Amino acid sequence: MIVDTHVHVLAEDIAKYPRPSQGPAEQAKWPNFTGESIVETMDACGIDSALLVQAFHTYHFDNSYAIDVALKYPGRFKSVVVIDQSLPDAPDVITDLVENKGVRGVRLMKVQDGIYGDPKTFPLWQRMTELKIGVCFNKIVTADLPDLKAILDRFPDVAIALDHSWAVSLKTARPPYDNFNPLMELARYPNLYLKVAPNLTHDLIDQKGDSKAFWSLLVEKFGAERIMWGSNYPAHWNHYGKVPERLQIMRDELSFLSTDQQKWIFGETALRVWPSLKKATG
Repeated sequence: MIVDTHVHVLAEDIAKYPRPSQGPAEQAKWPNFTGESIVETMDACGIDSALLVQAFHTYHFDNSYAIDVALKYPGRFKSVVVIDQSLPDAPDVITDLVENKGVRGVRLMKVQDGIYGDPKTFPLWQRMTELKIGVCFNKIVTADLPDLKAILDRFPDVAIALDHSWAVSLKTARPPYDNFNPLMELARYPNLYLKVAPNLTHDLIDQKGDSKAFWSLLVEKFGAERIMWGSNYPAHWNHYGKVPERLQIMRDELSFLSTDQQKWIFGETALRVWPSLKKATG
């Protein structure tokens, strides 16, 4: 089974699904990627299910389109939404979305410095623990690590996934990958998971690095059981190709791993965090 744990949907109908922001310059040029387009793409390259991750810089806190697509195709998708984690009613907001809209995850955005570790967000974390939903961090930088560690310690029952592995580029594509050491140190937290995206793969390729050494180190530290693949499409649409190309290059990069390890990274890990994806397809 293959699961894409990180794909964004963008509607063609901007009257029904308005875009309050075009976001960063690169994102403003993203091609529309509708629910119908994703289903067709998944069928063509053998992807069974996917997480629809809210494109925050396009829709902000309006999760309507991702939710609607997931509800339209319950056998293929689950939605991961963005809510304002700083608001007092955030716990009730996510409860409503989970119980009435089928939402199965929250994506936390760094909308302000210090928000990740702010005690006013702890009631939301407690509610997410009770709801048993996965949490994705959009971007973590070195300065955020104390807050992330505090959350990992305080809420050990919440499965936390780092989008784009860590949103940090490789400064060198050869061992010992010093700028990734802080990430490797977090491997001691059993509730921390990584999403591997094309960004890292192309860093290694562009720098002519030892990709086998890097992926081997990541698997050694975290185990394949805590690593999951995500296409991140249509982000960087004009650099990394479309979903089939992104899937194939990752399969090529990880082909040296055992069959069992590859099964975890391309599907089983996602099902461990989001078991409803398996129920939807099976």
